[in-house]
Amino acid sequence: MKKTNIKYKILIILSFLIINSSLLISQDTWVRSYAPWGNSQFDSYFVDDVVACMDGGFALNGTHVWYDGSNFEMNPYNIKTDSEGNIEWAERETHLPFISCSHTLVELDDGSFITSGYETPPSSSYLLKRNAEGDTLWTMSFYTFTIRSMQQTDDGNLILSGMDQVTDLPAIRKITPEGETIWTQDFLMGPEGTTGDHSGYIFSVTQTSDDGYVGIGSVIGMEVWNYDFFLLKTNSIGDSLWSVRIPDDELIGFWAFCMIQDSENNLVFDYYKSWTYATVITKATSEGEINWVQEYSTNDYSYSIIESEDNNYIFYGNTIIKKTPENELIWERELQGFCNIDGDRDFTDGERSIKKIVGGYICVRNIDGIIGLLKLNSDGEVVAADEITIPKPMNSITCYPNPFNPSTTISFNASREDVENTLDISIEIYNVKGQKIKKLETINIRSGINEIVWDGTDESNNPVTSGVYLISLKYKEDVIATKALLLK
Repeated sequence: MKKTNIKYKILIILSFLIINSSLLISQDTWVRSYAPWGNSQFDSYFVDDVVACMDGGFALNGTHVWYDGSNFEMNPYNIKTDSEGNIEWAERETHLPFISCSHTLVELDDGSFITSGYETPPSSSYLLKRNAEGDTLWTMSFYTFTIRSMQQTDDGNLILSGMDQVTDLPAIRKITPEGETIWTQDFLMGPEGTTGDHSGYIFSVTQTSDDGYVGIGSVIGMEVWNYDFFLLKTNSIGDSLWSVRIPDDELIGFWAFCMIQDSENNLVFDYYKSWTYATVITKATSEGEINWVQEYSTNDYSYSIIESEDNNYIFYGNTIIKKTPENELIWERELQGFCNIDGDRDFTDGERSIKKIVGGYICVRNIDGIIGLLKLNSDGEVVAADEITIPKPMNSITCYPNPFNPSTTISFNASREDVENTLDISIEIYNVKGQKIKKLETINIRSGINEIVWDGTDESNNPVTSGVYLISLKYKEDVIATKALLLK
């Protein structure tokens, strides 16, 4: 009897230790920040997707923007970390055209990675494949297909969505892991004779439980002039099964971010209305019938969507929010940094910037102008964060809000000596091609913090387009700079 009691006590103690160890593991959260290619005032980092890798580590992709004083360079990068967020390798592709951005990232079954993005000149999409150690295996340009979304399929191939550049129609393409085309389907959304040319994109695509595909896109003239959002369902070889127009008479913008199918085969997606600067999240049935719609007055509410372990929804943008399938709020969290998504989706799109992991979530965002990787618990929190950050330069220029629309306030510090030499101070705005857009007036500079508003116009006071702009502060021989993102 005593031996039985001893064994029973040992089992209780072991169970207690295992449970407490599991709790400690589940509560392990952290923040990591990276600037692998420098953190001067001339360096900016966009971060896009994150992958929870098969070896327990993480991979992320994005774009490094840097300025040598006269020219811009934009280079796509990939970073691989271990399970604690320590960098194992960081690779930047510099042989592509001088403006090249990274959009999507997928880990293949053999541990290699494929990323897609945008390059110009000439204007095209590309695929880039790296092995598990980060070495470039090949790159491939797509001159007839604009890639907006990429996911791995259950059979080990890849599904792409975007635009067929031959027909300008929304399209889906399936390829092998070596980039060979299996099939391409484009879609005429709306009957012939309706207003508009039917050109458009499928912004996000995902495989469905029946081995088909579903996507969200926009097109000119599905039923009315301007951009109509639509849902599209296909079979396994891309034949259209049904399509529906998303009923919203205020749609004059055309950016959608993410589409998922939940465990009950419902569709959950989000899009951005440029006319009202609003984010809309929506749930529909597996046949595209709308269940509920909720609109938020900010354009940064939701980019990525995932389903949580308990079958609720996680919406990830500048905040992280958990909702029930009935659209009831469970919690909302503020996180360090922000998601630097540009509205044109040329540099980033944020489609897969959060993933579910054991005990919580892994996500990417911008932290103080550099790359941020956050491991959150199941409540979307970073508890007692062990943060490794790279200090910012002492002398800097900042702008707020950023992203902005229609104006941003530029702040910088001036000493008494600076004020005495006001003629030597200038603030200039450049686009990503290195072209000067506007020179701002710097009269009435005073000692201390100064603020100057840029209203998003050029020298002729015409509104500039959405995108990244460099704000350069020149004083005598010194130049400091920051980037600003105009999101319309």
